[in-house]
Amino acid sequence: MKSLAPAFMESVAQAIMKSLAPAFMESEVRAFMKSVAQAIMKSVAQTIMKSVAQAIMKSVALAFMKSVAVVSVLVIRSPGIYAWD
Repeated sequence: MKSLAPAFMESVAQAIMKSLAPAFMESEVRAFMKSVAQAIMKSVAQTIMKSVAQAIMKSVALAFMKSVAVVSVLVIRSPGIYAWD
């Protein structure tokens, strides 16, 4: 009986490991895939936000430059602005 107990316990342990291993591996794979997907989504979101921010800044800069140009033209064309007038 004593000699059978370790072998029996080992076979029970192996059976438990065989039944648990696929579920464990599946959960590990799911966790890994989830982390990969989150990293990809974070990278995509950062890229999108960066391009949106760049587009907004470009638009604001162009609008500012146009307003400066218009004001400059108006100031240059307005009479009495020069000292020699």
